[in-house]
This record gives sequence, structure tokens and C-alpha cells, in this order.
Amino acid sequence: MALLELRHLCQYFRLDGGHVLKAVDDVSLTIADGETLGLIGESGCGKSTLARTIMGLHEATSGELLFAGQNISTAALRQPWQKKLAKDLHMIFQDSDGALNPRMTGADSIREGLRLTHGHQGGEDALLTRLLHRVGLDDRYGAMYPADLSGGQRQRIAIARCLAVAPRLMIADEPIAALDVSIQAQIINLLKDLQAEQHFSMLFIAHDLAVVRHISQRVAVMYAGKLVEIGPTEAIFNHPGNAYTRQLLASILRPDPIYERQKIVPAYSRDEYDLDGELVETGPGHFVRKQSKA
Repeated sequence: MALLELRHLCQYFRLDGGHVLKAVDDVSLTIADGETLGLIGESGCGKSTLARTIMGLHEATSGELLFAGQNISTAALRQPWQKKLAKDLHMIFQDSDGALNPRMTGADSIREGLRLTHGHQGGEDALLTRLLHRVGLDDRYGAMYPADLSGGQRQRIAIARCLAVAPRLMIADEPIAALDVSIQAQIINLLKDLQAEQHFSMLFIAHDLAVVRHISQRVAVMYAGKLVEIGPTEAIFNHPGNAYTRQLLASILRPDPIYERQKIVPAYSRDEYDLDGELVETGPGHFVRKQSKA
């Protein structure tokens, strides 16, 4: 049984003039125990909305959301499981400014997670110090308020708080975007080590495709609210089957110094894709949305 299963999940928003934004449109996927699923796609394709819907911050318009076999698609269905979900399902937000309580020090934010997981047991300060050190901070940063920390430092506090909760599923929405390159590698390797130790699952959302390839066992690709491709990581990167996936991968920064960090972004049109087509299995566990044009 999958830890997380989405069945035809939709998240629609009504706009002025009677228009409807289909931010997440008929998405079905699973995440297994101990697995990392990378989620990629251009800005505005629905990645963060999907994450927030899983967390219950948006109530799904339709479809089903199952966690550990329990249907939690609506607020009413979530309510009996809310305390357990608060521990088992945790998110690292892209915006670290809004993720931390401005009236709490970094240490107090992390203590909230520790108490949720461990209760009021002894050794809390030692665990707190260990978590701070594991995300590259010393104790003095724990005594600071969010307003006194840099964006990268706030994000590291948010990651430490998530690690303190010891969730079964961690949703990481651009968790390293605000960090220096040297700290990015440290955090990614830390997440991989902790996942191996604690066996939590992870939905990892990022624009850095090299990082997604490094950390994920499988990758899902979204475009205009639709899932256009999903499969084993190396199958996605080496044998992309959807035209959008190929173009997205072609936008990776080239290592050739002649291009000097020039981003090669091919032109494409929504009309190139049959977004209403079916996902067809083209290889073991590799599903590609059928296109209307060759």
C-alpha cells in the first residue's frame, strides 16, 4: 500500500468574470514508504498548489487524497486524524518568511516539533543543539527571532523544525532555493542521510533539475496543472517521452563555458500537447501523456 495516493485530484479556483483556473487538473500519483518523488515543471504549473492541497491548506475541488490508506480529501474527513497528521505530514515551505512565527525564536519553533514528537522528555536542549548543528547553525541562531535572520538562516530553522517532527511524509517545496550553494549540498545530503535513517517519504519540489535527479527515485512532470509524465528518475532524464519534458530538460544550464550560464530555453506552445490525452505506460513504471501531434 502506498503511503500517499492521489486519485484524479483537482484544485480549481474561480476568477473574476466567471473564469476558472485549473491549478491542479486530474492528477493521480502515489508515493511509497521511504521513497522520494521529485516534482518538476515551470513556475505556475501547479506544483505548490498540489503540495498545499495535500497538506489541507486548500480543500480539493474533486478527487481523492489518501494517506496511509485513510481518505483525507476534505476538512471533515481530516478532522478525526488531525493530531496524527500534524506529526506524520509536514511541509517545508518555499517562503521561509511566512513559515516561522515572528514572535518565537528559532529554538522555540524547533522545540514545538520536538514536543510533538517526544513530549516533554529530558534531553530536549541536546536534541535542539544537534538539529541546529545538522543544518549548519550554532546555538546563537536558535536564540534569534526570524526578523534577525537571513532568508537562508530562516529556511534552515524551518528544515530543522521539520526534522524535529520526524514525519512519515515530508513535503519540501523549494527547500534550498534561499541557501548558498555550499549549504545546498549539505542540506540535500542531510535529507538523504536522514531519510535512510528514519525511512520517511518525501515529495521534493524544485527548479534545480540536477538536485532533483540526485535526490529522487522517481520524477513527476507537471504542465498547466496536468501530470504529463512520471517514472523512474533515470528514465525521465535519459528517455523523456513527452515533448514538454524534453524541452524542460533542455533548459538546464549548459556546462560549456562558451555559453557562460546562458539558459537555453526552447520555444513551445500549449497547442503542442494533448493535455486531455491518457497517460500511457511506455516502460516499467514510466507513464507519458499521449500527445495529439508527433
